Amino acid sequence: MSFRVKLFFIFLMYGLLLAVAAQILMIKINKEVVRQDSLKKAALYAKDIQKDFQRNLKSSKTKLKAIRESKIFQKNFQENRVRKCSELLFLDIAKTSPYIMQLRYIDKNGNELIRVERNNPGQEAYIIDKIYLQNKAKRYYFEEIMKLRDGEYWYSKLDLNIEHGKIEKPVKPVIRIGTPYYYKGEKKGILVINIFMKDFLHSLVESDIYNVFLVDKDNYILVNTAHENEWNRYLEKETRQNSGHFSDLKSEHSYVLNLKIANNEGLKIILVPNEHYIAAEVKENFYQFLWVVLIVLILSLPLSYFMSILPAKLKSKVDALNKELENEAKDKDILLSLFDLSDAVLFKWNNDATWSVSFVSKSVENLLEYS
Repeated sequence: MSFRVKLFFIFLMYGLLLAVAAQILMIKINKEVVRQDSLKKAALYAKDIQKDFQRNLKSSKTKLKAIRESKIFQKNFQENRVRKCSELLFLDIAKTSPYIMQLRYIDKNGNELIRVERNNPGQEAYIIDKIYLQNKAKRYYFEEIMKLRDGEYWYSKLDLNIEHGKIEKPVKPVIRIGTPYYYKGEKKGILVINIFMKDFLHSLVESDIYNVFLVDKDNYILVNTAHENEWNRYLEKETRQNSGHFSDLKSEHSYVLNLKIANNEGLKIILVPNEHYIAAEVKENFYQFLWVVLIVLILSLPLSYFMSILPAKLKSKVDALNKELENEAKDKDILLSLFDLSDAVLFKWNNDATWSVSFVSKSVENLLEYS
């Protein structure tokens, strides 16, 4: 293999090794970089979740406000014969969203006067007959809503629907929103809307990038992306598990945002970068690394070719000079050897202070019998 070819491969391999070393270093730190980058983006993602949550509650408040300000409903207190119109008003409003579970008007004594209900999300809403209406005077939400002033709203905690004293299975997460109803300055009762929240909450935590957790102020998991250990706080004691608590996860690997819902539940959204997403990003970057190596290889070919030209030319000149010197030395040795064939002796002195001898031909031994 010629010197130029060797140089070509040396330069080529140097470029490749440099690119590979740089990319290996990047791969090692890439996972942590992807994680930190996803945590930075988590702030915007969490705020979008907060907006969606507040938008959902605002929509329910708007429905209660529509009833409160409805002329049809106000006439309910002037003429008992228009009660049927009020029931139809409640039914029409319930039909505006498949997630309205109950819509009720309860008078100041706790008696349900109007109740519209649907059993499951998406099913038809229907008016409850008078004979099935109940007194709710001792329910906590009635007492709390009755304390409010005109125009104020009350929010329940996110909990599970209870039927006949037991948690309904499969679980149905529900939130209740209520407001007092005033007529001509007098508090007449309360308006309450119950909202099915399961589908909405699942849509909030659905993500390919993050494992999303909705937790309460005590860090109990209400809902999460994997739908594991949800609602353990509300389930029967025998089914509760310690894994329903969020305290085991490292805070430096997560982003936390308080939802600021006025229900004293301290709801928080916690985002943890998904390891599958991080691995996919690292894999994608690895493919980019292969492209970089290929590009470096392509660029190294002509670069290595041109970089090998000059050293090769210099080596050719050096080799030529060395050959010339070798030939001169051979000619000199031949010339000096002629003295050894005769009686003549060749001395060479150095031009120094002592005139030291630099060279004596071998013929001196024939003359002096000493080498």
